[in-house]
Amino acid sequence: MSSVVLDYPIASPRPVKSVPLGVAEACRLHERALALRAERQTVEAEALALRALDLLTRELGPDDPDVANVLLCLGGLREDAGDLAAAESFYRYALRLLERAEEAGEVRLRVQAMSLLAGVRQVQGRYVAAERLYRRALGIAEAALGPEHPHTALCREGLAALSES
Repeated sequence: MSSVVLDYPIASPRPVKSVPLGVAEACRLHERALALRAERQTVEAEALALRALDLLTRELGPDDPDVANVLLCLGGLREDAGDLAAAESFYRYALRLLERAEEAGEVRLRVQAMSLLAGVRQVQGRYVAAERLYRRALGIAEAALGPEHPHTALCREGLAALSES
C-alpha cells in the first residue's frame, strides 16, 4: 500500500477572480481532505473528497484535470483502507483523464496516477502490468519532469521494489 502521500492541492490555471464559488469550495474541501488523510482521519477525508469531486464534476465537467487530482486522493484513501479494487478504479479513471496531459502540473499528475496504479497492481501480484506502468511513468517523468524530480525518483524506487518482489 501507498506509504508516501504525494497528493497536491488543486492548482487550477484559472485566474482567482474567475473561479466559480463551487470550484473554490471544492478546492477548500480537497485541501482539507489531504490534511485529514495525512492525519490518518480517512473516513472524514473521504467524505470531503467525495464532496469536492461532486462539486468539481458539476462545475468543470467530468473530464477536467482537477477532477483527476481528487480521484487520485480518493484512490489513495481506498488504498489506505485496503480496498485495492476501488483504489485501482479511481487511479484508472484519473489516468484516463490525464492521458493527453501536456501542462507540467497535469503531466506530474499523470506520472503520479501511473505510479499509484502500478503500486496497486504490484500488491495484487500483477507484476508484469506493474512493471509496464512503472517503466512508462519513468520515461514520461524523466522527459517531462527531469531526472531529479521526486516523482522520477518514486518511479525508480517502484521498479526497484518490483524487482525484489
